Amino acid sequence: MFYLTKVGEVFGSHLAAFRDIPGVQRGTLPTWRAHENIMSLKERGIDLMELLAQRAHEAGMKFIVSYRQTHSVASDDVDNYFNWQFKIDHPEWCLKGKGAHGFNFIYPEVRAERFALAQEAANDYDIDGLEIDWCFWPYLFEEDQIAANRDLLTDYMRQHREMLDAAAARKGRPLDFGARVLPTRKGNLDAGFDVAAWLEEDLLDFVVPNYYVDEQIDADFPFEWLVELAAGTRCQVWPAMQRQIGRPKEGDGEPTGEEMATASHYHAAASAYYDKGADGIYLPWFNWPIEAADRQLLSEIDDPNLLAGKPGHYAVRGHNEGAAEHDYHAQLPLALINGTKAPGQPVKLFVAAGAAGAAALLRLRLRFTTIHDRLWIALNGFELDQTTARREPHSYTPTEASLAGKGISSIAYTWLEIGIPAGHLRAGANEVAIAVLERPAKLEGQIVLDRTEVVTSPAAA
Repeated sequence: MFYLTKVGEVFGSHLAAFRDIPGVQRGTLPTWRAHENIMSLKERGIDLMELLAQRAHEAGMKFIVSYRQTHSVASDDVDNYFNWQFKIDHPEWCLKGKGAHGFNFIYPEVRAERFALAQEAANDYDIDGLEIDWCFWPYLFEEDQIAANRDLLTDYMRQHREMLDAAAARKGRPLDFGARVLPTRKGNLDAGFDVAAWLEEDLLDFVVPNYYVDEQIDADFPFEWLVELAAGTRCQVWPAMQRQIGRPKEGDGEPTGEEMATASHYHAAASAYYDKGADGIYLPWFNWPIEAADRQLLSEIDDPNLLAGKPGHYAVRGHNEGAAEHDYHAQLPLALINGTKAPGQPVKLFVAAGAAGAAALLRLRLRFTTIHDRLWIALNGFELDQTTARREPHSYTPTEASLAGKGISSIAYTWLEIGIPAGHLRAGANEVAIAVLERPAKLEGQIVLDRTEVVTSPAAA
């Protein structure tokens, strides 16, 4: 813990020294610094949790703490700065199969250790609520134990709700209770999280659908099931919004390039979230420190009225293996079949109501294409005019990333930009369709569509 807990372990306290961990050397200095900062505050009689709560309240903000429930570090990795003594001492309470080294929540000792931290925070600190983070490492049971133990986790959540309500009664003010869960209902059930039961029992004040590692901003984030379940309860739905566009690499290992999301990406995603029924937006990876432009953006995405008329950049997310394992699937990349006819192969794209009917720009990023390819491209069944389309080829270029030991190669692709006339972009689901009608003689390889985007703006409207 990054504060002076009495029932758990202060971060890094089990270590005699902070040493490099193979593969994550970059973490040694910042984790050492974090531990030293906690200890230096302790010497001055300051508990970081108390300090943060005080500063939040001075700024008129709620202070809600979040507790990750498990971690993938192995018990015998004693020099790992993310380990702690309780886990080191009890490898018998950790998973052996899928999700190895995370805690197995079938053991009451594991649940008690985690619960004690939340109980301490609720009773001994001036917090306004707490969040249980289930999705950092969403493996809580051995695979053959999951179905039989969903009720055990529901009981664990109920225990937290009852504890918080008792603490709130003593303090004379409410304490919020929330959970960070996986994006889809099936993904949660498969992991052991019966979120529907939690909402049916009215256990939560807020719920945050989220997925770690895959940080692609997604205007079509599939959280509508939570909005439906939360209707008529006290629970608000705060879907997480990520910070990047693109994926780190293709399935063949070639780096595709990630880009940080721009203001127009945030505008598009926030508008879509509100259209889908979000009560608020959760930003797990926003810029820090927050500069003036960031403050402006935060104000805009907090208010649907301020989003009206803002430029929007909608991007369809690409495949991530871990996300797909937990039922959060993607449409891209899409290998296009040669010789197909209209309507071709579809890609669905969600657009907020504020952009419906406006003229816009369709951007497609294609790999392995040539100007001699003959393509049919449509939006919602309307064939788009390619005679004025803009092509922007990017050839193989040097990169610092090593690729099969070569270290000089990067992905080649072509951006194709096509105007969308007014009246064809719909509110909600849209469908971009592509058919490869013909390729040059002797060229039988497939074109791969790896990015699909729509850009809207007040000027285009």
